[in-house]
Amino acid sequence: MAAPIRGNVYTLAQVLKLDLDDESPFLIFVRSKSMVIQTSHVTDDDLLKVPGMADSQWRYLYTTDECCPIFHFVGPGPITDLVDIVGTLATPKGFPRERV
Repeated sequence: MAAPIRGNVYTLAQVLKLDLDDESPFLIFVRSKSMVIQTSHVTDDDLLKVPGMADSQWRYLYTTDECCPIFHFVGPGPITDLVDIVGTLATPKGFPRERV
């Protein structure tokens, strides 16, 4: 698939097929502050198994100087349907990660 276009909205299934500068997109959302979903401990297949995750929508914002592609959650529904939040750590629902 092609590179992402700034401002376009993609499903997560599409995001994972885009030609990204970095293998892993930064999936951010805002609660009381900006948070990133921790995905380094799961495969793309695991991530897509979370109910609703494959069809969740993400707006491509930009790629950082460190080649990190930034996508912002736009819906549908609340992000808490897709992630577990413990303190400042957000992980895909059902895939907890030990705090390091």
